[in-house]
Amino acid sequence: MICSINFYGDSLTDNGNVCRVLGEHLLYSEILSAKLNITHTSNYARCGATSDDLNLQVAQYKNLSSSVINDIEIHSIFIGGNDFLGRNPWDITDNIYDAIQTIKNASQAIQSYFLLFNLPGFSNVPVVKQFITDKCSLQITPSKLTCFVENACKIVAFSAIDFVSTYHEWKITALSNRLQHEGVNVSVLNIKNFYNDVISNRVSLGFNEDIACEVSQGCHNGLFYDDRHPSFKVHQLISDWLVSEITNLRIFQRPITEEPLGQVLEADEL
Repeated sequence: MICSINFYGDSLTDNGNVCRVLGEHLLYSEILSAKLNITHTSNYARCGATSDDLNLQVAQYKNLSSSVINDIEIHSIFIGGNDFLGRNPWDITDNIYDAIQTIKNASQAIQSYFLLFNLPGFSNVPVVKQFITDKCSLQITPSKLTCFVENACKIVAFSAIDFVSTYHEWKITALSNRLQHEGVNVSVLNIKNFYNDVISNRVSLGFNEDIACEVSQGCHNGLFYDDRHPSFKVHQLISDWLVSEITNLRIFQRPITEEPLGQVLEADEL
């Protein structure tokens, strides 16, 4: 039985430590904890956080962990979006690795399990699309040449964004392999593919055809709440997806033992 889950991250996960983007609506983390019937939940995520800020979040966990002893403890680390938007995505996995080492040393749980997330593709995020559109605009009288140059600029820019996103995906997978080799119980959750599936099937899922349609601007069925955060309906879908992904892990299918699960879980990496 999982007794505790700890969330680390940014505004996608922050339930009020610094801000609460969705207001009264529940975040995926809150819905997930209820659906899994987890007895103790701690949320250390902070709006605006980059992976450099993980040390502060982990320090909060460290200060509390000595008084909490659980059978099985999950640590969910979903961070990096602000690193990308701040154009400094290169140290994300190093910062995550350091955070995990600190958590491991501080944890009083019989078993600790780490869930890592890759990142959604940024090409469809409204703030990114608008930024590229603005930067690629020549601000001169339209012509065939200017249209060609602007379109070429957008193609190169979006390709660069996709490359960096793919690079991070490779890095987070390599990090997971390294941690498993060190005996850490860890899995990578492919939220990038999840987001791509939601976007591809947005109309059948009840969302607006226009990807850039924002709930905060009056679009009731928008994919995004504002220019960068997913809407409440997307958070509901994320929680449903995570319940399925997490309950398929062996951690839910084995009795609690002192034996490390690293080798067993290697085949279950997502």
